[in-house]
Amino acid sequence: GDIPFSGKKITGLGNGSAAQDAPTYVQLTARTVVSVKDPAYAAVGDGVADDTTPIQNALNSGADFVLMPDGTYLISAQVTHPTGVTWKGTSRSTVTLFAKAAVDFQYMVYNSGGTGVNLGDMTIDANQVNRAGALTTTAFCVLFTGVTDSNVENVIVQNALGSASLSGVGCAIGGTSTRSNIINCKALNCGTVAKPADGFFSSSSDSLIANCTAYNCTDTAFALESCSFSGIVGCISDLCNCGGAITNAINTDTYGNYISGLTIKNWNASVTGGVQIGHPLNTSTGVLYDTNVSGLTIYANTASYGTGAALYIRSTGTPKATRVNISGVVIDGASTQGVLVNSGVDVCINGGMIRNCANSAIQFAGTSTLGYAQGVRVICASTTGISTSNTATAYAVGNFISGPSYGIFAFDTSTMVCQMNTIITPTVNYTGKDVGATLTQIGVIGASLSVSNATGSAPAGALNNKFLVVDASGNNIGYIPTYAS
Repeated sequence: GDIPFSGKKITGLGNGSAAQDAPTYVQLTARTVVSVKDPAYAAVGDGVADDTTPIQNALNSGADFVLMPDGTYLISAQVTHPTGVTWKGTSRSTVTLFAKAAVDFQYMVYNSGGTGVNLGDMTIDANQVNRAGALTTTAFCVLFTGVTDSNVENVIVQNALGSASLSGVGCAIGGTSTRSNIINCKALNCGTVAKPADGFFSSSSDSLIANCTAYNCTDTAFALESCSFSGIVGCISDLCNCGGAITNAINTDTYGNYISGLTIKNWNASVTGGVQIGHPLNTSTGVLYDTNVSGLTIYANTASYGTGAALYIRSTGTPKATRVNISGVVIDGASTQGVLVNSGVDVCINGGMIRNCANSAIQFAGTSTLGYAQGVRVICASTTGISTSNTATAYAVGNFISGPSYGIFAFDTSTMVCQMNTIITPTVNYTGKDVGATLTQIGVIGASLSVSNATGSAPAGALNNKFLVVDASGNNIGYIPTYAS
């Protein structure tokens, strides 16, 4: 309750003079704390009694802090989390908020437009098995929408459920939110194959999903959508269909989102890939700018997993992901490409290792795609190391490619510029191209110089080929001759 000494007289603070010893009054602002089990609210927490009203009454009491002692609290309707209130359990291992069986409601914990909405230290279970037949829409564990300076921390969300047409979410901070985070949480068993659900979703700018784990979620483990300057940091996805996504699905440009540390184990997403970056809606016009991805590990070692590209930069409409930087990615296992760029401008792939992909380790595809691959270690099993297709243009510099069919290949009418790549033990050839494609290269095969613009042929001992030399301005200054032997 209220601290009882607000506004009390305090004496003896001076040096003994009458002026110094005059009464001094201080006003202390009390912060109130209530428990949902206080007699005024009388929640039971035995998993049998319906605690919806007691919990809501405690939250609406005007207290700053609402506590949930150990127990399982059954609810049969949405609980609205008021603005400015911190609601916490004793711990997420001893406190569970549990949705009542066969009851139709969408959100377990909800706030719209609040500031300082803080939730922590409990498990929230949407009870998908016992509610699927009653639900007429999705089942979310937590939705805060349009909130500011709010947090979900140390919470387990589990058993969320989608509908036939919409994904559910374990924990979502949606709408146009700002400075609102999801920290140190877990999403477990969200969605089914027929009714998928995300683990975590955020469209909050200047925000984080950090130190979280998603397990067995049938849609996306971690999704940042239509926000700016937000990140996925130090997270783990295991047995989720898509491990992570940074996308823009609105008509306003977004900027500066990032992944800094994301490990994805055994993903399965032929449409989006293990990680999706770009524009998933063909109706949106906003561009996704300045995306940075580092510390990304994507790994598939279980049968039926690794379906689709491991990292997919894609668009279903007009906008293209622009200025995407991918640093130090590690990919092991993909049924198609390791990194597939089907729609992107200034996509840079720097360093890292890619292996065990059934198609190109890196492919720049689509129309007007522009990309760069530098310093990547590629280990192929008779597939193409780095390729371009359609009308894409790419630059491959200083990559090491081992065991490919072709180390580098330009398909269709694409353009590939190669500089000083090392390619060893190809099963077909070091490089190649379709008739309509352009391949320009200077590099090393073994310890020998390799160039693409040599021309002519002649008997042994005669002048055979020549290749063009240009000056610093690109002007032709002549040819260097080569001989057949």
